Amino acid sequence: MVRGLCTLGLLWGTMLLGALVPAYDVEVAADGSQPFKTVQAAIDDLVKKGPAPGGRAWRIHLHSGVYREQVRIPAEAGPVSLIGDHAAQTKIVFALSAAQRKPDGTFVGTFNSCTFFVGANQCLIEGVTLQNDATEKAQAVAVRVDGDRVVFRDCHFLGRQDTLLVNQGRHYFEHCEITGAVDFIFGAATAYFNHCRIIVSDTGYITAPSTPQNSPWGLVFVGCEVTSTQEAAKVYLGRPWRDYGATAFINCQLGTCVRPEGWHDWRVVERQQTSRFIEVGCTGPGAVQTQRVAWMKSLKPAEAAQLTPAKVLAGKDGWVPEMQPTSLQSR
Repeated sequence: MVRGLCTLGLLWGTMLLGALVPAYDVEVAADGSQPFKTVQAAIDDLVKKGPAPGGRAWRIHLHSGVYREQVRIPAEAGPVSLIGDHAAQTKIVFALSAAQRKPDGTFVGTFNSCTFFVGANQCLIEGVTLQNDATEKAQAVAVRVDGDRVVFRDCHFLGRQDTLLVNQGRHYFEHCEITGAVDFIFGAATAYFNHCRIIVSDTGYITAPSTPQNSPWGLVFVGCEVTSTQEAAKVYLGRPWRDYGATAFINCQLGTCVRPEGWHDWRVVERQQTSRFIEVGCTGPGAVQTQRVAWMKSLKPAEAAQLTPAKVLAGKDGWVPEMQPTSLQSR
């Protein structure tokens, strides 16, 4: 009897604890039906409050709607989880290109054109579309990531040139869709793309890595699909933005949009020796190897199989992103 009462007491205590910890700390709705109408106002409020209790992440619920604003999660925000209802109905959109001018007359520039910026570590973004819908044919970043250990899950990234800038740190993308044409996944970070859709909207280049020489891996795509929205679109899998740019496509499905050569040297011949471009186990009409550039690096299938998120993203602290079942479909 005493044992039973103790068990009931533990269950009751757990229920009470759960009741004290809400699913979300902040509710945001573009229609004004929640305490916050803009994403940035919610983030600014959390920054003022300081770190979340118990060292956990602040949890923001983003209701369905279109949020036309630039959003910044600064480093001082600490860990933040931003959860949208569904990427198809929950969108953060802004139009700003590198070619536009600031009030002082200087150009915005690529790095400052981003719709969504993550400067904090240990953030999670889920179920949101992030878009830069600038109409100029210039660099227009949808997302820039400067933090470390940032996870994007079930998100859509929409842009044309320079859609996704993984500027530094380590990042994990799961069941996301990334759309663009020119260098639309680029940067110096180490980023792992697990079962994502890479959607080519026009002729260009998918990746433009600027991986540092001392980083073993740059942009790693595993089990991804590369497809296009128009039949005439032709792309290279990547070109090195800097000398040691690194990109790997492993067990991916490559569509007809991928050029037979596969890779480009950015017209810097020396980068044929220093860049690190790899394909292993890919299938589809764009995966035929007979006309690939001779300077593409080789990797044995057994070695490629070892490139798990834990291996690629470990760093010095042994980070392993929380994994979801691979059967999960992009929302």
